[in-house]
Amino acid sequence: MQYDVFEETKENFNDMGPMQALDNIFSVIMISEILKDNNLIFNASKIVSYGHSHGAYLSYLSNIFAPGLYNLIIDNSSWLYPVYLLSDRYLNIGDSQNIFHYFIRSFEDIDLDIYNLTFLYKHFRNKCTIHSFHGTEDSLIRYQDKEKLCLPMKKCFLHKVGHSNINDVFKSPGHGVDADYLKLFDLVMENYNISFNKSTDIVIPNHRIETKNCSYLFDFKNKIPVLTREEKYI
Repeated sequence: MQYDVFEETKENFNDMGPMQALDNIFSVIMISEILKDNNLIFNASKIVSYGHSHGAYLSYLSNIFAPGLYNLIIDNSSWLYPVYLLSDRYLNIGDSQNIFHYFIRSFEDIDLDIYNLTFLYKHFRNKCTIHSFHGTEDSLIRYQDKEKLCLPMKKCFLHKVGHSNINDVFKSPGHGVDADYLKLFDLVMENYNISFNKSTDIVIPNHRIETKNCSYLFDFKNKIPVLTREEKYI
């Protein structure tokens, strides 16, 4: 979600979701392989994803694309889908206003379901502990809409941030809750009885995600994620 305006192309553009999530998954797996190659011991059942806004959204996507990879997600103000898939982004920087009309919006065959967390998690058996912090005055995604995602989900805990609980961790009920990121991390790790199992290897099963228009195969047989999309002809 860059701040500088640049000319996007088919070879270099912000896809706002699936490709970014796969990059994150790839990075975690490659780091684990580097650790093993150097005989460094790590706990494969203690992998945490911590994000703010779009970064938190990518944590949710990565969790469903690579089930079992993450054992804890700390979500600060994730949206349910990237709103800039459907509208321009206006960002004030100094005295100027940058307008982003993202290249991905010109794709005619974009599958909005694969971006929509409410759709993706509806039948997903979540095994990752999720602590979500969301402001009551968030301008990008309403707290009430976030409830519809988190409350029905197993192991997802939604924490409301309003004017009544502003402190040195949360300084605003708006988007991002003006959080102190390190203190928020400490808050979760020290106050919510977080525990982890122990394992020495990352194991992610091959699986499919079905949407109305497409079928997505996530192949992890060689550890590195390979995504194949097949369009359905209705």
